[in-house]
Amino acid sequence: MNTPQRNSLWKERGVGAVILAVSLLVGLTVSQGPVESASFDVPQLVKVTYTVPDGPVADEFSTTCLMRFDPTGFVNAGEELVFEEGQCYTNLGATLPPPPPPPYNPPTSAFVLPWNYNAATGDMTTSRELICGEVVEGVLAFGFEFDVSLSKTGGNSTGTATLVTDAAAPFDCLSGTESVGAVTMSPLLLSHDEDSDGCTDDAELDGITDPFNPFDCTTWVSDVLVGSLNSGAGLFYCITKTQHATSTNEIRTYSQCNIDIENAGIAPTTNTPPTWEDTCAALAARPTPECVAGQLRNPSEPGPDGLAGPPPPPPFTIYAPSEGEGTYYASGGPGCGASACTVVTTCFRTAGPVKGPGPNIIWTATILNPKVGATVQADADGHTVKDTQVDRVSSGTVDIWYNQNKASCDAGTPKGAPNFAGLPLESIQVNDKGGTNVNGNPAPWRPGSKPGATVIDFDGDNCTDEAELAKFTRFNCGDDPQNPSDSFADAGTADLSGVYDILVTVERGDCTSAQCTTEAPGKYFFCRTDLQHDTNNDLEVRAYCYWDSTASEINPEAFPGIVGDGMTGAPPPGPQSGSGNYTFGDVDLTHAELSGTFDRLFANLLEISGCIEDQDGAADEGNVYVDLTVSAHQVPGTTDIWTNQTLANCQNGTPVGAATFPQAELSMVQANPNKGKGYDQDNDGVPTAAELQDDTACGRRDPYNKNDYYDVSIPRDGVIDLANDILGTIVHFSPGGYPAGDENWDRPPAMIGRGAGSNWNRGSPDGVIDLANDILGVILQFNPGGCPAQQ
Repeated sequence: MNTPQRNSLWKERGVGAVILAVSLLVGLTVSQGPVESASFDVPQLVKVTYTVPDGPVADEFSTTCLMRFDPTGFVNAGEELVFEEGQCYTNLGATLPPPPPPPYNPPTSAFVLPWNYNAATGDMTTSRELICGEVVEGVLAFGFEFDVSLSKTGGNSTGTATLVTDAAAPFDCLSGTESVGAVTMSPLLLSHDEDSDGCTDDAELDGITDPFNPFDCTTWVSDVLVGSLNSGAGLFYCITKTQHATSTNEIRTYSQCNIDIENAGIAPTTNTPPTWEDTCAALAARPTPECVAGQLRNPSEPGPDGLAGPPPPPPFTIYAPSEGEGTYYASGGPGCGASACTVVTTCFRTAGPVKGPGPNIIWTATILNPKVGATVQADADGHTVKDTQVDRVSSGTVDIWYNQNKASCDAGTPKGAPNFAGLPLESIQVNDKGGTNVNGNPAPWRPGSKPGATVIDFDGDNCTDEAELAKFTRFNCGDDPQNPSDSFADAGTADLSGVYDILVTVERGDCTSAQCTTEAPGKYFFCRTDLQHDTNNDLEVRAYCYWDSTASEINPEAFPGIVGDGMTGAPPPGPQSGSGNYTFGDVDLTHAELSGTFDRLFANLLEISGCIEDQDGAADEGNVYVDLTVSAHQVPGTTDIWTNQTLANCQNGTPVGAATFPQAELSMVQANPNKGKGYDQDNDGVPTAAELQDDTACGRRDPYNKNDYYDVSIPRDGVIDLANDILGTIVHFSPGGYPAGDENWDRPPAMIGRGAGSNWNRGSPDGVIDLANDILGVILQFNPGGCPAQQ
């Protein structure tokens, strides 16, 4: 670890993180002091504490570290020592010792820093310029200097740490303001277990875990099914990482869950959760549901099947794993009888629309014998024959509460009666920590169907499910173990091109009552995008976006006065206008074109910016300039948004004034693992990437609007021809209104606005199949060549 690398990291992360980074370096290097002999011939474990008062950021900061070194970690040539492994925590503005975490740090290892060591006296020193970082370029540098007297008898060692604040060029920490603090180093037995999690500090520092974190030793990954393996029925399925603090029996879980309901795209009822298809969720509430049975499902995707377990998405989740907390009862607990069990409560945030299942869902799962389980004969294909043996199956139940507010989510205390009580639940263990103790007969859907999938890597992206569900590997492995597109082994050759969904949470909506009888709307920004990534790491992004806010009209020209609801769930189009129409946007000119770069050197970041023009001059937000930063591993990022900019400032990338919405939370997730080729998100016959292009046969369309391409063949074939589409519409000619089931052949009149006169710019069906809009409309869209996906 050389100085330029360290400085670069500090500059990126800011002054607050600098103190922590410096403290880590200090603690790691000092830890070589309290050796039990002068020969360094046996492994050593030490605890280091130090305080430096009158620092530049706080009056005082203190650090506690646990360090491990052994003979292989030292080079005695020229009295130079090299340190091996350690972990530290820093507390600002308090006395020693710092309060214990949480929050926990990712483990730190292999810091390499030379020291001067005098074997005769046992003194170790290092110079201030060696540990020096220019934390604010051209303004400020921090450096440390140490002088430690080693104890050769196994007792504590003491010394001093000097903090140097250098505010003058050349910022080499050789001069500046000094603050001196005390260092204490205590030897520990190699069997010491600081966090009482059952793993020694020596073992944790030798691996990839944290000796201060009681949750990272006993860990296992499970497939969790709300349903029954024996009956072959499923409702929800999850991949879950469970951490057990053996000292307190606390349980923490991290889960990615999906709904698996076979409903052929029909709208959800009050008694069943919504279908997972986002298109249906956007369209299902109409008086005559537009999700025609059997027609919603994208031909390229398997869709829900109602069986135990996946199929997995797409669409992939845009949210981080949901965190649960609970207790392990070794000899019985509430609802467990005398059996060992875990009881865990999880909040699934921003799960759905108000007065539907959301905005937040809470469930409490009780699982019997979570680490033992049983062997069952499972029904893998929905037949009555039990054809698959599954080991380590733990049974249980789950209660589910819809419409919970943020306060209930934060506290883990649901309000009201559960919407579902006592649903059967089965947890099938996949593996223990680090891919050990792999289940030889796992759930029938493991390994996944993706290329490269293994029992411990469901989506085959070279990151284990355990790593993807961990907080501290997200920038290397993403956070969805079912998404093969959020991780890549070789960032140097990764091609990030594809169709992405973007959600910006400007202000989160919430319930102001116990169960959402009243609500406080928020502000959201939804986009579907086609991203192209070239060999120079330049990015071009075509986007079509909707605001969802009660203060912003969705399409003020065609549907004046109609605004979004400002709540979670499907984005606009919606709600309905007085005539029953849905407020799709006007489309005729080219879509917004953003640009950016892919920085492979620092956390694999995408930097994208550009102007979303108000081409009608009618939008409440006017011209909008966006500047976003997000990880290529599809974990949440941030964006600055400037509204109501002049066209020149917006196009030139020089927005005026402070950002209207600074540092808004952003998620950008690839729509499917095939880079979006052929993926048709609104199921209108045009691949999403093609809808975002600049041509009138297939492009300049709305990737949220299934009505802007007159493909009515069953199933949709992507072309508009004579035999299926034109004649099919003529056969269903019904100018006075059509019977239920004929909605497929109805298309609305063209909208007004910038798309006026367009053959494809349409809103919602108008209840009749007539000559002017439908028969003539399908003829004007005649396109027997179809719309191939963009390469």
